[in-house]
Amino acid sequence: MAYYSGAASDMAALRAAIVNSCLNHGWSWNSSTNVLSKGALFLLLTNDALNLSLTGRTSATAGDMPNAVQLGRLMQKSGAATLDVTYPAEWECFVFTNPDEVWFVVRYDVDRYQWCSFGGSAVAGLEGTGMWVAAIRGPVPINHDISSVVNPFYIRATEGGGTRSLGSGLTSGAWGWNTVAREFQALRDIFVHSNFDGHGWHLNEASLTTALIGVKSVSQLIQAQPSAWNSEAALIPMRAYKLRPSFKTSLVADLVNIRHVRIDNYVPGQIIELGSDRWKVYPWHRRNEAERDGIAPGDVAWINKDHTGTFGYAIRYDGP
Repeated sequence: MAYYSGAASDMAALRAAIVNSCLNHGWSWNSSTNVLSKGALFLLLTNDALNLSLTGRTSATAGDMPNAVQLGRLMQKSGAATLDVTYPAEWECFVFTNPDEVWFVVRYDVDRYQWCSFGGSAVAGLEGTGMWVAAIRGPVPINHDISSVVNPFYIRATEGGGTRSLGSGLTSGAWGWNTVAREFQALRDIFVHSNFDGHGWHLNEASLTTALIGVKSVSQLIQAQPSAWNSEAALIPMRAYKLRPSFKTSLVADLVNIRHVRIDNYVPGQIIELGSDRWKVYPWHRRNEAERDGIAPGDVAWINKDHTGTFGYAIRYDGP
């Protein structure tokens, strides 16, 4: 793997950081079309002043996933803080090969983090290119029709996201975590081109009204962390599944170099050593030990937070 870090003064500099990091590891950049590519993996990477947009493709010019995913403005509601990335922002980029996995982290406002990621699935037997693309939210910021909603996140160990309408909902902020239907665009934050059942990039049956598996596949493991015996937390596989006909599911992404981890007893940026491996720890957005479980059991689907509890992730690391 390779690790890069630096500071950025605007969103264009963050995009350039991703491109420059990838160029050293077999990726190619077409500045005329804004496409980053390697083999069968194609990523349209664009930005405006507020947002960085990632759109997976099956070729240099076609086969786009249903929508872009974005890093940037988190809230777009009158009277609510937008939680924009502020500058100077610190960034870190992790670039892995065999399989190709790229993970980009942005830190700002002291303790807030955003992320985006893309790569090629290590799962054998997929019928598509295997490219996966994800970010902290889908193509629009969070909005909501309930006045008490002023924060973007709905996350707990057993579920993520909350939807009310085409223009109203909340998101988890975590990779592959949302479990609700995706009518609201902000929830459309991860796609994998398995092409199973001819559904291209979709993780369901090409229907935005179908709830996803999301975090449910690892909920019990996440709830059981950290260990009451030694206060350490296990690194839990990060996977995505596609819903199939006849109530079946298929594994379509199994990340090799990134894991779920509870960060009750870790600080953001801490390095964990496990044998010969080193892992660097981050919150999905903002750590809050006092509300470690995010949304409390039984809370309604419009309870909202500006943090992600002690839910986080660890990335394989060989930096300083």
